[in-house]
Amino acid sequence: MKLFALSGLLFLSLLMSPVYAAPAVSRIIPDPGQYAPFLLQPWQPGKPSVIALKDPFCPYCISALKKYTQLKNYNVYVFWAPILSERSALRSKEFFTCPAPASPEVIDAVVNVRAPRCHGPLKQDLMALNQTIIDNYRPNSVPQYWMGGRQIALSSLKLEKVVVDADSIAYSTSLKIPWSRYQSLALNRPMEQRYHLAILLPAGYPVDAQMLNKIKDNQRFNWYLGSDKVTENTLHDGFLCRYSKELCSDSSIEKYRYANKELRLLSGLNDIQKPTFILEGKVLSGRELAYLLPADLRTLFRF
Repeated sequence: MKLFALSGLLFLSLLMSPVYAAPAVSRIIPDPGQYAPFLLQPWQPGKPSVIALKDPFCPYCISALKKYTQLKNYNVYVFWAPILSERSALRSKEFFTCPAPASPEVIDAVVNVRAPRCHGPLKQDLMALNQTIIDNYRPNSVPQYWMGGRQIALSSLKLEKVVVDADSIAYSTSLKIPWSRYQSLALNRPMEQRYHLAILLPAGYPVDAQMLNKIKDNQRFNWYLGSDKVTENTLHDGFLCRYSKELCSDSSIEKYRYANKELRLLSGLNDIQKPTFILEGKVLSGRELAYLLPADLRTLFRF
């Protein structure tokens, strides 16, 4: 009986004891001064802030970054959470040799799954800030999005409705270009899942190795280049011959010049005064180029 009474008292005391919940984690909210290098766009007073945690090799992270212009209603901070592999950690570290870890150079590199072309000193202070956020939020999956210290779904955000994207342009154009006829103009190996984008240069516009390499290294589109400055050496050193000996043996400067001339006539661009871009069959406007052309190519062609 005494044992039963003691057990009852113990049970009653447990019921009456206060229950202590685990303390909530205090999330760091970045400020636009200290954390400005992590912003996708310059700080916009009055707009809410979103924290995006991403791994550079996460497919869903890459897919979302392709549409980051839809988040113009927010101040978006991007922090690198290399949780997938050691490869992710090494690639993330390279971002801190760029002007900023969320700069256009970095975003383009992630979207194209390549190393950034940055050669500055390693910014240890920014790496430490990035690690502070990762240690504080402790993501076990990516991508993650946070607002006001609470995790949110990307679909819950109010995205900008008027968006220029390759899908809408490709489906809206009335001109259908038979791209198989213009493979001698190709700069990378055409792939079925990518859209075709041709760059036509005005007469006398210079072509050099830097231009060819920057275009070829971008894997967002199947790239084509029409120029009167392409020579036999340029054709064989920089174009399809680099990828296929069979195509190389079938390529010639005469074939290239004919394809260049025909594509210009077909698209009505025989006499142009500046570099002109054709996505599928649509000549891109300045606004469309701002959305679709990678930052390094906009700089290269002065857009």
